[in-house]
Amino acid sequence: YLGPLRLLALEMFDKINDAGNPCSMLTGEESIPVEGAQIISSTIELCDFNASYKTAVIDEAQLIADKDRGASWLKAICLVNAELVHICMAPEALPFIEKLITSFGDPYNVVQHNRLAPLRYAGLCKGYGDFRPDDAIICFSRKSVLSTAAILEKHGFRASVIYGALPPEARRNEVRKYVSGENDIVVATDAIGMGISLPIKRVVFAETEKFDGKEFRPLTTAEINLIGGRAGRYGLNEFGEVLAVGNTQLIANRLGQKVREIRQACIGFPREVLTTEYPLDLLLLAWDKMPKAQEFVRESMQDARILLQNLKKPITPENRELVYDLITCPVDTRSVELIIYWAKCASAILKNRHVPEPYFGDETLQDCELQYKAYDIHHQ
Repeated sequence: YLGPLRLLALEMFDKINDAGNPCSMLTGEESIPVEGAQIISSTIELCDFNASYKTAVIDEAQLIADKDRGASWLKAICLVNAELVHICMAPEALPFIEKLITSFGDPYNVVQHNRLAPLRYAGLCKGYGDFRPDDAIICFSRKSVLSTAAILEKHGFRASVIYGALPPEARRNEVRKYVSGENDIVVATDAIGMGISLPIKRVVFAETEKFDGKEFRPLTTAEINLIGGRAGRYGLNEFGEVLAVGNTQLIANRLGQKVREIRQACIGFPREVLTTEYPLDLLLLAWDKMPKAQEFVRESMQDARILLQNLKKPITPENRELVYDLITCPVDTRSVELIIYWAKCASAILKNRHVPEPYFGDETLQDCELQYKAYDIHHQ
């Protein structure tokens, strides 16, 4: 199983093992081997192209168009060595992926899945007095999630919180509390959008704008459908409901609307060019500056270029591929502290020394999250 999120890989790992089928898990942060396992639940970046499988499941394949991670879906669809491949996707990705499969001549079947619990727009949520147990309140920042959860608890709710910077074990515990009924409401970012199965009856958009790394913008139709679609779990609810606190018109107009078809896939940086004589920084820059292609968008190497600029160790023909592996390690390049820590780790590896342990303190939540991200770099 190849999915987009650590939390989703973890959910599949739990489900498959609970069904009596030994399954191991592999993500960028965790490796959980299970004795006798013939199944692996993994994030898509860790697909092993040297292994052969009877069946491969590639989930959320509409992300093939994502400029940062889409190359992993393109590579998996084209190169995973399996007798049978299930590609699960949103409808807007089907024409492009059909064209891709047809281009290399494999036979395929299309199976259409429809929602079993209908979804409907239920209008304005006026405030905290309108919230109910089994609601999911959607915000788009850690600060909003935590402050909303704190206010809800003052109103007598027991709230689980789920957001991107929360470490996997903490997220898993928050999900468990909600699923078990220990908590009765969940406050989350769009981290819950990618298929995480929670017994949610209503999704309430407390915010309808998000920061996408460059600017604040209204939610897209695809985002509204993906997040809103978490409402209404078949077998528990007859239908799901979607409400909004703020811009109700945006949600009302876009919920259930058809999303524009995907017309491009992201293609990854070609490692083969590392054997050329050109300097690595110029190769990365040239890749980012190449003219646009009709059906492919290039994987962004901006983060890799930032990390390379902060690497003090000289690049030689002998260490060039290792340097490339180091600069493509997932690092939040918006954090100066994490870049400095990454540079220390990279320097130690290139000198064949032990990687230093991180320490950023634990006095505040921000300290703990920074420390966690640094441990993630250490593990990578």
